[in-house]
Amino acid sequence: VCELERDPDSRVYFDSNRSVPFLINGNQFVAYENPRSIRSKTTWASMERLGGIAVFDAQLDNPKGLCPQQPFPLLSAMADAQVCHSCVQKDEVFRCDPLFTVSCSYRLPTAHEPSPMSIDKISFDPCDQIVVEEVFLTDSG
Repeated sequence: VCELERDPDSRVYFDSNRSVPFLINGNQFVAYENPRSIRSKTTWASMERLGGIAVFDAQLDNPKGLCPQQPFPLLSAMADAQVCHSCVQKDEVFRCDPLFTVSCSYRLPTAHEPSPMSIDKISFDPCDQIVVEEVFLTDSG
């Protein structure tokens, strides 16, 4: 997505009603998450005192820090946005519910992937729970 955002032929938009970025490049339409959308959604989850948020396929969150030049920009934005005292209304101050959880899902690489992410590159700090997927089931089993 980062390369597409930098492409001069791409038109990048942000739907502020839904906190969703998307881009159009030729006949391609790409909806995705970025730090701004993640901060918005995580702040909302904290304000609504929900039990937590889940991250699927966190290994796709730029672990090598290539584009943009920061590893795990979405997990970082998520961790930064969970500070309840920074998202209070007026003079209200409350503590984050200690049960608010960030559950991260990582898929272990297959032997055929060109550049698999090794387990030592996983950013565990923002995650309270880790789910590691080892096997994918397909329609044929």
